[in-house]
Amino acid sequence: MKRSRHTKRALAASVLSMVLCVAVLLGTTLAWFTDSVTNTGNKITAGNLQVSLLQKTDTLSDAQKQEGLPAVGDYTDISDSETAVFDGGLWEPGYSKGATLKVSNTGNLALKYELSFKNIQTTTGVTNNPANTEATGNIAEVLDVYVLDTYRAPQDTDTPVGTLQSFIADGSKVFESGILAAGTSSGDLNVVVKMQDSAGNLYQDASASFDVELRAVQAPLEENGFDDNTYDAAATGDPDHSDWGTITIGKVTVPVNKNGDTILKDAEGVTTFVVPYEAVDENAETLTLNIELADQVEDGVPVGEDQTAKTYDITIDGLKEGNTEPITVSFFIGKGLSNVTIYHYNQKLDDANYDPQTGIVTFTSTSFSPFTIVYDKALSVTTEEEFLRALSVDGMTVKLQNDLTISTADVVVPEGVTVSIDLGGNTLTVNRNSALINRGTITSLTNGNFVGGKNYGIYNYGTIDLLNVNVKSTASSSMGAIYNNGHIGEISGGRYLGHSDSPYANSITGSCGLYNTGSGVVDLISGGYFQGSSVAFRSYNKEGIKSVTGGFFDCPYMDANNRTFCDSTTIDEVFYNNAPLSVTGGTWYNVGTKINSKIPEGYVLTKGDVCEMTSGKKYVKYNAETGEAAHWVEDSEGTTYYYYTVEKQG
Repeated sequence: MKRSRHTKRALAASVLSMVLCVAVLLGTTLAWFTDSVTNTGNKITAGNLQVSLLQKTDTLSDAQKQEGLPAVGDYTDISDSETAVFDGGLWEPGYSKGATLKVSNTGNLALKYELSFKNIQTTTGVTNNPANTEATGNIAEVLDVYVLDTYRAPQDTDTPVGTLQSFIADGSKVFESGILAAGTSSGDLNVVVKMQDSAGNLYQDASASFDVELRAVQAPLEENGFDDNTYDAAATGDPDHSDWGTITIGKVTVPVNKNGDTILKDAEGVTTFVVPYEAVDENAETLTLNIELADQVEDGVPVGEDQTAKTYDITIDGLKEGNTEPITVSFFIGKGLSNVTIYHYNQKLDDANYDPQTGIVTFTSTSFSPFTIVYDKALSVTTEEEFLRALSVDGMTVKLQNDLTISTADVVVPEGVTVSIDLGGNTLTVNRNSALINRGTITSLTNGNFVGGKNYGIYNYGTIDLLNVNVKSTASSSMGAIYNNGHIGEISGGRYLGHSDSPYANSITGSCGLYNTGSGVVDLISGGYFQGSSVAFRSYNKEGIKSVTGGFFDCPYMDANNRTFCDSTTIDEVFYNNAPLSVTGGTWYNVGTKINSKIPEGYVLTKGDVCEMTSGKKYVKYNAETGEAAHWVEDSEGTTYYYYTVEKQG
């Protein structure tokens, strides 16, 4: 029995494989009697409380049937099984897979049990397959869990217990629970997982790993020496309780192939180890692969200023001590990288071969842990495929070498990826709903133009440390240039236009240069030009924009036909909702008194030029009889609006 923090079984290329695990519940001083087993053959009994897990024999997979597990009537005791309860299947919308389980109390104390999903990990399709840039969805959101009355596929009238995502959101959520007297069993638990019919291309190539955890604890049925059957009513099955231990066995362990090579794959299915039988310890029946990303790069590995590196702690349990047989490793690290070098400890592997077309590096080693991959940060790109692919490579600096148009897929920086983007003074035109979607970390986004975005130009759900580009919407119905639901460190320059510079056909959108949500934060605006058809920016977070030291915040945009979103009651606005917390610079359209309280002592507002776009005009409402759109006309008696600059006094 092997203790570990968590063992993961990944669902790669839309193939789901459920690893059934059971938490072993260990009583210590002052703890309740507890017991548990895993379906990998581990059974621990504390006192006389004992629990087993059964599976109806006719729902066993072919792999389970080959194990020759003990039969219990129409059921098979899978407590000693090393095979996943749910295994195989090519998953697609509407696909489902299930098993009929039963919890059996084989001890002489009553118990209460809970079944739940734990240790759920997900990876998007674009991470598993960088070429599939549209696959940005969290597959846990579209995998429904059912407990049905019979062993069958779910129907439209069935109600799921929840999605896998709901078990992430609520750590105490269970899909089945009950109390069993000594010597009794639960009814049939027909557990089915189904991919929702509505799941689309967002979930292709995605993966999910999770454990099914059975917890058991003594129940308040037996009486103590004082005729009290409530003495153990407070017994808890919480695995985080200090009196409980958890043992989880996953499927990174495979049986040794005694007739040839044993193939090991990591949890994501992107790394392959080919272990010859001669490298295996003579007493080993299984090999166990474990891969972890180290907190820091291994000492002694040379990494240049223009390079990045990652160190992985890799171990294989079951190898022969002092092994001299080469083990072949294939490792996906990303396509199109330059100057790739592999180190074992601090020794360079001269036989390592990297294929930039596939992104796979291949090498051999006789021992393991740690391995470091070093490659150049900068990657010059000229094509759509190269640009989209480069954004998924962690630690990369992506530099665009020419103007480029992208139409086939969204431009996405995935979650967990850190990149820097240099547009090289070029223009990136994106014929999609947005020009860029950031879910990871962009250390800098600079030096060029983004054109496109039917909704917003840039969607930021992650972190952008430095932003200095020109973003211009091309759609008449655009909502704005930047939608910030994450964190932006500094906007130091650039132009952020929430309009198309064309007759504004859809005035209901009220676009802006920057839309800061209730969760969005911008630490500093030190430069940049902001304009929309309604206001320069909207901030729905009271502490959303912390400081403004520069920049130009312009009037509502009017097209060549003098049309804009604003009417006579809103034409004087420069921003909506919350002002920045501190303003010590910048030029502002008709700012009035809205930022006076935000200007610290020693700074003043200086009145400047007239705003020609909005001054000296009168508003004409929509004419229902003629169908003429609302617009503005020249009027010598119309209001004059000015620009104001915040400057340091004296």
